[in-house]
Amino acid sequence: MSETLRLERAQITDLRSIDLPVSLRELILTRTPVSDLTPLAALIDLETLGLRLTHVTDLTPLAGLTRLRNLILSLPRSGTLRRWPA
Repeated sequence: MSETLRLERAQITDLRSIDLPVSLRELILTRTPVSDLTPLAALIDLETLGLRLTHVTDLTPLAGLTRLRNLILSLPRSGTLRRWPA
């Protein structure tokens, strides 16, 4: 069973405030003020992550997500990506 959570335009700043099922396969955070992806490190089944127009600057928490195949990323004009997983 595929699990999807779409939170486009939600005023979520801290992903720790959301109960994210470990079996989640698709998470869309487009146009949210989210900046810290650390809580996503536990989502080992995550395959698709949408981060368009978020405040994310550090992608290193995603380094262990071996099933992640689709990363949808665009930064606001003032945004800068500072850390990319090695």
